[in-house]
Amino acid sequence: MIAKIILIFISLYKFSNNIYVLESEDFFKYIDEEKVEKAKLDEIIKRISKGFEEVYSFYTLSNNPPKTGYPDITHNKVNITEELYKIDTKNRNFYNFYQDFLKVFSKVKDGHTTITFPKINTFTKKIDEYGAVIYFPALFNIKNDSNGNPRMYCIPNKKEPLNKLFRNSLETFEVINRSREVPIKSIKGRNPFDFIEVLLSQFMALRNPHGTFTLGFNLLNQIDLGLIPLYRENFTNFRVEYDNGAKFETDLLIMLKENIFFNNHNFTFIPSINKYFLSPNIVDKMIKEFTFIPEIKEYPYDRIKIDKYGKFKFNLDPHINSIKDTSLALKDWNFITKDNKLKCREDNDNKVNVYVVRTFFPKSIDDFIEVVEKCSELFDKNNYKTIVIHSYNGGGAIMLSEFLLEMVSPYTSINLYTRIRATPAVKKNYKDTFHTIDKCELQSQIDFFDEYNSADYGNDVKEDLTKPYIMVETELREKSRNLRKKMKNKRKPTDIMVFTDGYSFSATSMFIKYLQYYGGGIVVGYFGNPNKNTTFDSSLSPSGIIDINKLSLMNDNFEYLSNNYKCYIQFAIYQSFYDKDNFNVPLEYKVTPVDERISLYENYNDSNYHVFVQKAKEIFKKYENKCNPKNTNLYLLDKNCSHGGYQCGKDGEWNKEKCLQFYCDIGYIFDKRSQKCIPDNCSYNGKIYYYIILSLIILSDLIILVMIIYCFALCCCCKKRRIAPEGPLY
Repeated sequence: MIAKIILIFISLYKFSNNIYVLESEDFFKYIDEEKVEKAKLDEIIKRISKGFEEVYSFYTLSNNPPKTGYPDITHNKVNITEELYKIDTKNRNFYNFYQDFLKVFSKVKDGHTTITFPKINTFTKKIDEYGAVIYFPALFNIKNDSNGNPRMYCIPNKKEPLNKLFRNSLETFEVINRSREVPIKSIKGRNPFDFIEVLLSQFMALRNPHGTFTLGFNLLNQIDLGLIPLYRENFTNFRVEYDNGAKFETDLLIMLKENIFFNNHNFTFIPSINKYFLSPNIVDKMIKEFTFIPEIKEYPYDRIKIDKYGKFKFNLDPHINSIKDTSLALKDWNFITKDNKLKCREDNDNKVNVYVVRTFFPKSIDDFIEVVEKCSELFDKNNYKTIVIHSYNGGGAIMLSEFLLEMVSPYTSINLYTRIRATPAVKKNYKDTFHTIDKCELQSQIDFFDEYNSADYGNDVKEDLTKPYIMVETELREKSRNLRKKMKNKRKPTDIMVFTDGYSFSATSMFIKYLQYYGGGIVVGYFGNPNKNTTFDSSLSPSGIIDINKLSLMNDNFEYLSNNYKCYIQFAIYQSFYDKDNFNVPLEYKVTPVDERISLYENYNDSNYHVFVQKAKEIFKKYENKCNPKNTNLYLLDKNCSHGGYQCGKDGEWNKEKCLQFYCDIGYIFDKRSQKCIPDNCSYNGKIYYYIILSLIILSDLIILVMIIYCFALCCCCKKRRIAPEGPLY
């Protein structure tokens, strides 16, 4: 059997279009025979532990995290170093060691920090290069039963001839076919919804349990073992029971694949989490335009294929579990990016404008920006309300997130204030340039790290942090400011609605959390775990990451690991406002609940478009008079209130007895702490303000200097007259 498996790996080099399937027992028999030296595993733990201690943005905070303010959501208290050194390194195969390794970071619940398979031995190298994907016999979906309660159902995963390889295949698929419309009672003895969350949480828990569920459900039919190295017992005795007593039991299969997927046999395969193929011009453009390159990875919903010329192409529909778009055709959308990651339409029947956003990491940045501009111009010609649907959006470029936010919510102007842990390794080795707070000008790394503050997070947690800087892309900011100045029909906050599935990740989280902080619109949750009526946090991981290539330049420990690991780590810490004397709890740890939640448990696709629109219209109608008393950031705009409106009262109705300010003119940002407008130094108007003041200061200094020189010269002349010798006059 071992020789057979080795021949399979060898043949992968020769036959690029062949897919190989292993039974789970064969898989684990093979990896059990590959042991890794204790000294090598000890060195890995030592290096990773020390590297994280010196670089990881939340290393200190994870030891004693802040309270959330919500009893049903807590942050785990984790000492990363202690947990890593608890891992057994004696006589281990790497797969089992890697399981324990990932469980440490799963406790931190930080989806942004990932370490994938190192190429440390023969087998794990093959998993990393070719991938190993778990194959389920059924495709799962969630819909409401006859009583209106959300239940899970399944249909056969028709991938001939793979289905014949399952244990008890005839009985299994007969039951699945017969029970298509019967709700599932349990999977492996658990509530089916909890089964999905627990399966993922073993190695990839997120701070938002509803986000964990959304991610888990999307990964359920294509779990990559390089990302989620499941246990042996997860593969065997996969038992599903239905409400009517029907059941089936089988073992899951493992497919070995290359780092691309093939459709030759109607198979669909997902690339390894950190495998991206970007054209050099995109990478060059990102390096030039980003002060700090945000995430260049997304979670594995981007499916990539290769054409006969060896060029990579992106599939148009990246959503694995989505039903095919049937209700709307492409022609029904006014503008759409070439990769179908962003689209918009003017819906005249329902009198709404709609954006659908699937990523902020598009194939073409210019294409994304152009579509946003065209959509904004189109929407400005009507008075319809605006809907933004984030569907399994893994984030991407922060500048695109900010650009779309300010175009959707014209009363929202933001600056992304950021700090970095001022550890000795970072201060000594991190090379970059930053935009200063006061002038929005580039400052060198040396000057930047000259000053740092001791931040007090509370809970007896203190941290040395650099002074704040601004995440800015000046040209794009100016474009958004200029477009907003020309807008004739600016939507009120209560005329803007954003849908989030709870997973909304990274740059998407920046979009949503800043919209919530500045009261830019109504936020509605969908998807998430139907079995949990807990606080539905809007989004996840609003912080900047750095990859191992930069880490290896900064830290000797990461340099040692860089040849074997693919690593991304939280590095920049975002906050929602600037206060030179204080540092509030990072957005990463802030819970921002949605205003409303709807009973819809699937990704957006054009066949359920009408569900989102009808729910939006109902909620828009509600917020004409009613509101969410727990959300004091959202205001009902009123022209009789100078730069403001009415806040929601404790009774859930708008308090129209008191006007409150919540926004400023373009060129200024509303400082919620001081309740004043402060100059936006990164905008054109803010710079004019700054340069006018600077010019007046310089002019006044020149006048004073001229007066001093004049007085000095006058004194000199007077003195010469007094000492001039007397003599005859000619």
